[in-house]
Amino acid sequence: MAQGIPSFLFTPLTDSQKLACDSFISNAVSFIIGPAGTGKTTAAIGLALRYMFTQNKKKQDEKEQDKKDQD
Repeated sequence: MAQGIPSFLFTPLTDSQKLACDSFISNAVSFIIGPAGTGKTTAAIGLALRYMFTQNKKKQDEKEQDKKDQD
């Protein structure tokens, strides 16, 4: 999954869930389908966590850059 996500928050994705997440990220429209118990919700939570932590990291990087620019 995404770097920086604490492991206690999320169990690792299966290969098919990783493929679904990569497809979701690289395409304008993507659907995750499958029968009950195949990990659709887990993949969606993984995507949400990835986005949340990626955005947080971007904000931290921007703050650090602003501090450097001010010095």
